[in-house]
Order: sequence, then C-alpha cells, then structure tokens
Amino acid sequence: MYLCIKILIFIQITIGVLFGTAAASVILRTVQRLALFHRLKLDDAFLWFALSCLGAATGIFLHNMFIIMIQEAIPMEPETIVPITEVSRLLSSISILDAFLCTIWTCTFAVKASFLALFWKLIQGISKSFNRYYWIVVGYTFVVWMFLIAEPFILCPHFGMDGGKYSVAVFNRPAFVAAMDKSAYYMSSKMLPTR
Repeated sequence: MYLCIKILIFIQITIGVLFGTAAASVILRTVQRLALFHRLKLDDAFLWFALSCLGAATGIFLHNMFIIMIQEAIPMEPETIVPITEVSRLLSSISILDAFLCTIWTCTFAVKASFLALFWKLIQGISKSFNRYYWIVVGYTFVVWMFLIAEPFILCPHFGMDGGKYSVAVFNRPAFVAAMDKSAYYMSSKMLPTR
C-alpha cells in the first residue's frame, strides 16, 4: 500500500510539472507575441483554448486517478480489493473516461489547429494547388477530431451507472465479479465485531 501511495504521489507531481511547463510555454509565447506584434492572432487563441482543455483534462485525471487505476487493475489482477465506497464511482467511471477523452483530444487538435492557423499566413498565395492541399488537411483534421470525440459515445451511448456495463473494468466480467466478491467479503469481515 505504501508503494502504491508513493507511485500516486510521483504521478501527481510529474503531471503537475508537465502541466506547469505547458502553461509556462503558452504564457511566455503570448508575452513574446504581445511584445513583438502588440496583438494576438487566431493561433494564439487556439493555444489558449488548448491550455484550458489540458487544464480540464489534468483536473479530471488527478481527481479520478484512483478509480482509473482500479479500473485498469481489475482485469489484470482479479484479487484487487475495491473499497466499498468506490464501487458506485467505479461502475459509473465510463462518464469520467468520456470527459477525459473529449478534453484531451480537443486539446491535441486545438494545438494542431494553432499550427494550421499559423501556416495559413505562410502559405497564402503560393499556389492554388498548395492552398487546395492546405484546405484538404484542415478538413481531414476536423473530421478526425469529430470522429475521436464521437467514438466513446458510439461505443457506449449510456452514462452513469448504465454505462458501467460497457466499462473497461466491467468488460472482463469474471475478474470484476471476483474483485467485487473479494471486496464485499473483506469489508464484511472488517465490520464484524471480534473478541
């Protein structure tokens, strides 16, 4: 248990440092753009939007890291003991994963959109075929982003407890049932009075 807590703390610190680095990069880039051009452009707006999505994804992940780790541990180790207070959160964890995936994919594609907005100024007027290729890339990027946002809802159109039957942890039913039985036995044996 002590090792698990140390790993969780290490992961939280690492994610915090990486998010801080990303935030500092966006802030320093904005300061530099304001100092050089005295205004911000569309690519800066996309980066700030990406940073806000990254902040949301980081918050979702850090707040629900224990549930995500349990969900990944159950199929690998059916002897996993799930605290009885976390069973309802585990069953409804598909909503947590959907929110995380939507924000992290939106962050990724907002950075791509920032680069595309920046490159539009560079390639504008070079040739019609180059401009056509650019708009094909923009369209393709948009379609892929829409697919990646829709995919979790296509695979599991249910939310909350109804989504639990499609969850990754519940997908491996024997392992999940064994973990729940073990947890219920463990919790009941701890609650029984001893002499």
